[in-house]
Amino acid sequence: DRHVRALRDIEAAFERVRKSEYGACIDCGADIAFARLQAYPTAKRCIVCQERREREYAHEGHPKM
Repeated sequence: DRHVRALRDIEAAFERVRKSEYGACIDCGADIAFARLQAYPTAKRCIVCQERREREYAHEGHPKM
């Protein structure tokens, strides 16, 4: 499952390259920092939007008792 998600992320990054949208945050449109893209080439959000998303959806997918 993890490998499938990784391949989908790569395909999505290539699609953003084709559309000349690579390096722009999909949420706010700001540039994604070069250092972030070097570390995580398939990043689709800037660090601010990614952190916000992780806070908002931190419990999504986790079973509750």
